[in-house]
Amino acid sequence: SGKFPEALEHVRSVLDTLGFPLPTTVDKDTVRAVLEALRNAASGFTPEQMRTFPLMTEEVPKQAMKIMGSVPILLTFSSPTFAAMIACQMTQLSIQHGLCAESAVAFGNLGFAINSVLQDFNCGYAMGNLGLAIFQRFKSNTLILKTYVPIFGFLKSWKEPLQSCSEGLCYAVHEGSLAGDRGSVFLAKAVLNRHLLVNGCKLSELRMKQESLCREMMYNKREKKFGAFFYQSLGDLYTILSLIGEPDDRVASIFISREECEKALLEIYSSTKNTTVLQLFYYHRFIQSFAVRDFETALNYCEEYDKLGSGIISRITDVATVFFSGVIGFVLARKTKQDGMLDIGEHRRMQLQMWADHGSKWNAENKALLLQAEKYYTTGNLDQAKASYEASVKSAREHKFINEEALAYELYGIFRVETGHLENGKELLRKAQSLYAEWGAMKKASEVFPLM
Repeated sequence: SGKFPEALEHVRSVLDTLGFPLPTTVDKDTVRAVLEALRNAASGFTPEQMRTFPLMTEEVPKQAMKIMGSVPILLTFSSPTFAAMIACQMTQLSIQHGLCAESAVAFGNLGFAINSVLQDFNCGYAMGNLGLAIFQRFKSNTLILKTYVPIFGFLKSWKEPLQSCSEGLCYAVHEGSLAGDRGSVFLAKAVLNRHLLVNGCKLSELRMKQESLCREMMYNKREKKFGAFFYQSLGDLYTILSLIGEPDDRVASIFISREECEKALLEIYSSTKNTTVLQLFYYHRFIQSFAVRDFETALNYCEEYDKLGSGIISRITDVATVFFSGVIGFVLARKTKQDGMLDIGEHRRMQLQMWADHGSKWNAENKALLLQAEKYYTTGNLDQAKASYEASVKSAREHKFINEEALAYELYGIFRVETGHLENGKELLRKAQSLYAEWGAMKKASEVFPLM
């Protein structure tokens, strides 16, 4: 029902009774200190050890694990600080009293917290692998979504192709649905569809998936009453419509209008102070503004998005904000000469280069190369810019990001036109237009035509 504060109080009450109380208030410094201690305690474990680690036999800790294991997937989005503390408490119980099925959830959420708070992506990834090893040991499909969503939704992409992360989420959605974990299925589908958008999934297919998800969340169609996460998912659907160029009328007639959806998101934030809700509001507007090359407006939305988060790449939406705001920084540095724009582009380029060098070359190489090309163009190194644009196009194609291949051709074409190579530039822009159309972003494809 979306009543997360009430759910948290029930959990707190039961844990108090069992002798494993949660703190009534938690500040960020406390969370950081606890996470650092647990990182040190758990970083020596391997997946092989988890397969033979002693099992939890005491009944009271097992009951506490069951209670805590039932809620982190919700708390991660409604109360991230307490979600981190619950993950820590579950992990401590697992280390001290032995493993149970819920220990897989513990290590997955611990990894997510380490990523988000400590920004230690390698350790977060390692904790996710421990969680998967524990899950494979117990094979409790009622917990597959609570285990797989943090791991495949947020941890695996640091090292592994985004497309394979989507496949892991898709598998979890199927198995979790069969196991009857209806409450977690909606959130898992929402995370999966956001992955698919960044991955360059055909927008026509994604549009149908997203509308289907929104229909599932509408539990009283006559009165238009909606379940938890509905407004966030409807915002995702309207963003897809903006890329396609489809009018809002049909979707608005089934659900509510785009304006009503945005108003509802702001009201949810006002009443809950859940920053994830407000971040999604800004994310949707950022993507829509970037798609129509309204770069100054897009950058303003990105700045608001970053104020509510950490400014790092820890979630799938961060991939788009970091990458696209880097493009914006370099473009505005050339066009407007505004102070700080070159710094924005360079900061984002360095973030993506670090991801490519130390995390996943598959996911980040083409993005880093495109920002490198934009930097070379902005600083007047035209030969190096040309080579980097071509390398970005090649990398995006090889790594199956059709949406980013289209963007690389678009920016490469603009570069060639603006540096006096008109016919070659037009040819590249036509290629960008064709790829956008193949992806299904017909609105975006139409935006390329005036550039020619």
